[in-house]
Amino acid sequence: MNDDTLPWKTWSAEGLSPAAAAARAAAARADFFARVRGLRATYGLSLVEAKRADAGATGIDVEQSAAALDREIDALGDCDLVCAIDPDEPPP
Repeated sequence: MNDDTLPWKTWSAEGLSPAAAAARAAAARADFFARVRGLRATYGLSLVEAKRADAGATGIDVEQSAAALDREIDALGDCDLVCAIDPDEPPP
């Protein structure tokens, strides 16, 4: 779901807390990334604050966010991109 389709500014103007807005976004099937981007842009939250607000709404602990990210990346499947720590090192 595209973040632009969610009424983040309306939710903020209605007085919704970041966690309540994250809950509405989750109910609208916005993914983790869209929720965090929307929270940061609308409420001026840091990345950690946005992840905490999302965790309060979805029940996913901040420490579990990395695992959720890994699952979403795994769901994308294999690709030709290689992330290397050393850019001079050839891909495996």
